[in-house]
Amino acid sequence: MRLRDFWRDLPKWAKCSFWVSIALGLICFAAGLYGDAQSFWGSRSYGVNMFTSLTSALFGVPFAGILVTWFTTSLEDRLSRTSAETAAVALTISAWAEIKEMLEVHLGLIDPDTFRADAKMLAEQLEKAKAIAAPVHDNNWGAQSRGDESRFSWATDNSEVRFAEDIRALKDVFNKLVDPWQRLRGPLEHADTINANWAALRGKWQFLSNTVKAQRLGAGLRWDMPERADSLFSLHFAAELSPLNRPLGTIFGTGNRWVGALKEIVAEQERSPLEAWRAIWKADIRYFEPASIADQATTAANTFGEIRAALQEVEAAGWPDGEPPR
Repeated sequence: MRLRDFWRDLPKWAKCSFWVSIALGLICFAAGLYGDAQSFWGSRSYGVNMFTSLTSALFGVPFAGILVTWFTTSLEDRLSRTSAETAAVALTISAWAEIKEMLEVHLGLIDPDTFRADAKMLAEQLEKAKAIAAPVHDNNWGAQSRGDESRFSWATDNSEVRFAEDIRALKDVFNKLVDPWQRLRGPLEHADTINANWAALRGKWQFLSNTVKAQRLGAGLRWDMPERADSLFSLHFAAELSPLNRPLGTIFGTGNRWVGALKEIVAEQERSPLEAWRAIWKADIRYFEPASIADQATTAANTFGEIRAALQEVEAAGWPDGEPPR
C-alpha cells in the first residue's frame, strides 16, 4: 500500500491528532527560539532538557507512529496478497489438471476423422439399402396392413430374378457396412457413462471458469487463458449432454435397427422372400433418413476437434504456469 493511500484511509481522529501534535511542536519550537533570544533559559538546564524533549516528541511521535503503522500494514498486505496469489495459482493448476485428465479420457472415445468417415460410409450404404427396400415396402403396404401375406410380391413384376438381384445388392451393402458399424459401436460400450462423465467434466469447467477465475482476479492475478480456447470451452461446455449423445443415439437406435434388419434379410433370404421382407417391414424404412447419421457424427467429430484444438492451444501457451503475470 502506498503511503498516500494509507494516509487517505486513516480515520479522522488520527489525522487530527497528528496535526495537533505538529502544531504544538511548532509552538514549542517557536517558544524555545524566543526564550533563547531573551536569555530566558539561563541556568535552567533541567527545564531546557525537558522542553527540548517535549518539542522533539511532539514532532517525532506522530511521524514515527504514522510511518511504523504504514510499514506494518503494508507488510501484512503484501504477505496476505502473496498468500492469496499462491492459493489461487495452486487451485488453478489443480482444477485444470483434473479437467485435462477427464478431457483426455472423453476425447479418446473417438478419433474424429475415423468417426466421421465411418458414419459417412454407414449412411451411404444404408441409403442404398433404403433405395432397394423402399419400393418393396410401398408395393406391399396394403397387403401387410390387411394381413394378406399371400399377395406379397418382392417387386412390381414379382420376379424371382429381381428378388435375387435385390438380395445380392443388400448383401453387398451389409458386407460393406460391417466394419464401420463395428467401429462406430465402440463408444457405445461407454454409453451409460458418457453423459455422466460429461456432466462431471462440465461441472469442473464451471468451477474453474467461475470460482477459480474470481479467486485469481481477487488475488490480483489475470486469468490469461488463451481467449479462443476459453470461448470454445465455454461454448461447448454449455451443452448439458456430450456431443456424442445424439449421434450415438441415432446409431444405436435407428441405425442398429436397420443393420439388424439387413442382417436378418441376408439370413432369411435362404428361406423365403416373405421372411426377408418382414425384416424390412419391421425396420420401417419410410421415416428413416440415413444422412442424419453422417450429419450428426460430423457435428460431434467437429466439436471434438475444436475441443482438442482448444486443449492443445492452452498447453502450447503454458497455461497455467506457476507464476502467472500480473
